[in-house]
Amino acid sequence: MVLVGNKFDLATKHREVSEEEGKRIAGGFGIPFFEVSAKKGTNVDDAFFEAAMQAMRDSKLADEELDERDKIKLKQAYGEDV
Repeated sequence: MVLVGNKFDLATKHREVSEEEGKRIAGGFGIPFFEVSAKKGTNVDDAFFEAAMQAMRDSKLADEELDERDKIKLKQAYGEDV
């Protein structure tokens, strides 16, 4: 899981949740926090890549780490910009 704050492109005065609060909430759950802008594409790939990496980790044995081949497979599936 990842926590995503959308509408990052809007001015800070229009925020419902501050960056600090987002990080605090995500930290409480032990998950990463990303501020994204779907309109501009800011950090969207990073958030999806992290979620995909976590899904791959979860599907493997608990003590087994992802290797470079797994990362290459993700990049091939989702593009080099991931």
